[in-house]
Amino acid sequence: LQGRNSTVLLFGFLYNMRNPSETIEVVRIQDAVKEDWFLQALTETEYDAIVVLAHMESDYRHIDDIYQQIRANVDPKMPIQFIAGHSHKRLYSKPVRKDNYYREIEPGGFFDTIGWVTLPRVSTAWEK
Repeated sequence: LQGRNSTVLLFGFLYNMRNPSETIEVVRIQDAVKEDWFLQALTETEYDAIVVLAHMESDYRHIDDIYQQIRANVDPKMPIQFIAGHSHKRLYSKPVRKDNYYREIEPGGFFDTIGWVTLPRVSTAWEK
């Protein structure tokens, strides 16, 4: 995204933690992505790209739950960028894993490598 006129829809997810503190309620990912607030954010808001911050390993099965629900509710060319982190290993996924408008990066341990990504706006996204 370039310029000051780009709008990003940002979500943050925590892995399905078992036995959190008594003061914290963790909603399971597979339930959260079906809730009204999530679906309304996807369908009733205008934005150029979606970024998902995910405190979980990049190959955690619920990354797919989040991705599938997003993709089912947005333009097929909507850029989706996941920034995952839990395994403390660096990773970049190539788009063939899901589609040409999906990217995923996992910074190194304790953010020793943050990295950078570029995203097209949905209006300028193109098929490879």
